Amino acid sequence: MKFREAVVLLLHQEPLICEVDVQLTSKLDEDVYGECHLDLNKKRINIMVAKSLPLVAQLDALIHEWAHAMLAGMPEEFHKHGPMWGVCFARCYCAVYPR
Repeated sequence: MKFREAVVLLLHQEPLICEVDVQLTSKLDEDVYGECHLDLNKKRINIMVAKSLPLVAQLDALIHEWAHAMLAGMPEEFHKHGPMWGVCFARCYCAVYPR
């Protein structure tokens, strides 16, 4: 599966509450695989994944960050890796890697 195919699957199977911009980038720190930023004023989510990673790691980072994005309506949970995030991560994983 290609990175953009995974983004399309997530957009259709796990839609978000606002617009999302997903990009592969070389602008992240070397030890950062991905980031998810929420801009409530613009009602926009920005997901960045490290371009330097192998594809499988890019997909895992995308799934990880998309799970955060799914919690955009719950700001107190958005940056956590708690039970709510875990459920979202599992749903995203199943969307990208169906049985």
